[in-house]
Amino acid sequence: MKRWVWIIGLVTVFIVLGFIYYFKNTPSHPLIRIEEAWARARALDTTPMSSMDHGMEMPTPSHETSAGSTTTSAVYMVIRNLGHTPDNLVEVVTDVANRAEIHQTVMSGDVMQMQPINRLEIPAQSAVRLAPGGYHIMLIGLNRTLNPGDQVRLRLRFEKSGEIEVTAIVR
Repeated sequence: MKRWVWIIGLVTVFIVLGFIYYFKNTPSHPLIRIEEAWARARALDTTPMSSMDHGMEMPTPSHETSAGSTTTSAVYMVIRNLGHTPDNLVEVVTDVANRAEIHQTVMSGDVMQMQPINRLEIPAQSAVRLAPGGYHIMLIGLNRTLNPGDQVRLRLRFEKSGEIEVTAIVR
């Protein structure tokens, strides 16, 4: 009988140590990871972003040049929160465009439209995919042509996690 008590006590100690190790090595705060970051190739003198870009009809953006050429592009990625607390993406900064905005694609009547949003929630223990036809980062007023293989550097600012530098590959 004493042997069983000793074995049960030893097993209990290992279980408790396992829980301590797990919670000590699992952050209670947000832990943001960026995966699969890419940007849409865009020439400064091409035609405006059209239904071919997002698989839907798009209104003419107000940020087009007077010649009708687009100065916009988009960046997509997966934002993963490995922590136990939600976080919010609140700002994006880049040197390849005059400004970067967090956008969502929404249905307005029979037309899909891109709308800026102030923040994008990244739930705890979850991931949010930024993809064509959904959430994305809009680059407005490109400073240069984005060719396949180029790199676009972004600084993402999160409410709790601070700033994270990201490099998106143009394709």
